[in-house]
Amino acid sequence: MTEEESHPSIVVVDDSAEDLSLVGRLLRQCNLMNPVVALASGAECIKWLKANSSRLPVLVLMDLIMYPTSGLDVLKAMKQMGILDAVPVIMLSGIRDVKVIHEGYQLGAKTFLI
Repeated sequence: MTEEESHPSIVVVDDSAEDLSLVGRLLRQCNLMNPVVALASGAECIKWLKANSSRLPVLVLMDLIMYPTSGLDVLKAMKQMGILDAVPVIMLSGIRDVKVIHEGYQLGAKTFLI
């Protein structure tokens, strides 16, 4: 096992390739020991989490608005998998819709970065 593999991942999920690249680059510049896993959709995130259920990430940074599987859909899936309490999720969005943000908190998001 390499040193990088011994640290849990930080998962970044965004359907915008530009935003995904930006957040991943910013995290890598922080010289964190955690590997950054970049996923381009909510469905890809759910699939990755199921495949890595024995090695959960230390953090998920996720876009709110993705199609067809939104960040809220991923939160619901994480709750159904029983891993939401073990993995903090920070939602990223340009949307300031209080109702949607409230729903995200109700589903288990730790915070929102607008």
